[in-house]
Amino acid sequence: MTSTVAAVSSEADLFSDAALSNPYPLWETLQDLGPAVHLTRHNMWLLTRYEQVRAALDDRQGFSSDAGIGLNEHFNRSWASALICLDPPEHGPQRTLFTERLSPRALRPLATTLEARVDAMVEQLVRRGECDAVRDLARGAPVDVIMDLIGWPQDGREMLLSMAAGWFDSAGPDNARTRRAAPRVESLIAYLHDVVRSGTLTSSGFASTMIEAHRRGELPLTAAVGLLCGYVVATFETTINAICSGIWLFATNPEQWALIRAGEVPVHGAVAEVLRMEAPVQYFSRSTRARSISVGW
Repeated sequence: MTSTVAAVSSEADLFSDAALSNPYPLWETLQDLGPAVHLTRHNMWLLTRYEQVRAALDDRQGFSSDAGIGLNEHFNRSWASALICLDPPEHGPQRTLFTERLSPRALRPLATTLEARVDAMVEQLVRRGECDAVRDLARGAPVDVIMDLIGWPQDGREMLLSMAAGWFDSAGPDNARTRRAAPRVESLIAYLHDVVRSGTLTSSGFASTMIEAHRRGELPLTAAVGLLCGYVVATFETTINAICSGIWLFATNPEQWALIRAGEVPVHGAVAEVLRMEAPVQYFSRSTRARSISVGW
């Protein structure tokens, strides 16, 4: 016997100031409603539980990224060539270019250099006696360390940080926050086009792989810009958000920090838990052309 369950809906606004500031009560309410909830305010479905989210991410036929991962048309048109907005078969070759320099084997030789540079940064902050953890550490490490690895020149890094800060805001539904962020994202797109054309990135940096592919005619300009965007957004938005979340969680849970310092909890496990609790990317969309999708109940 096949049973059906009536669609569950909610007027909740996940993108209000209150929800973005403290989403946990709202998340709990939506999870209690069911594994899939129709958000009437935005006319979209929200998958609320791990099993359903994981299944959707693995279901290339049922759920597609090629219409864009944002919740407004302007964002999706602007970033149509970004790696995260591509489906197979286009996704595969471009992902290979993007991850060629980021595989564990490729990164392993850099571990000592990265640790030394971050250690030096932290020691300088300790000698200072006080610091702003967000500005000096969470922002400092990506801007000073990771951008060097990408091969970005010193000029323009702070400007790039300001532009990239609006990326996730611009991906939301059509509201005031999204509209405020749109000009910064348009500036970012134009700037990345200029960077790819000018060839100002260093030949030894991570981004040189895609730049060289573009120069050989193997990668269109829009695709090169889309891949470069992946580096920039990952460096600034997600890395900074993750470090900030880790600092905040340990500051508000000092007993957990004590376990780290005592060596009772491995650092890599703590980082994974930070990313689980405060994921740097908490929402993105996929579309489906199927007449019906089963997500389980």
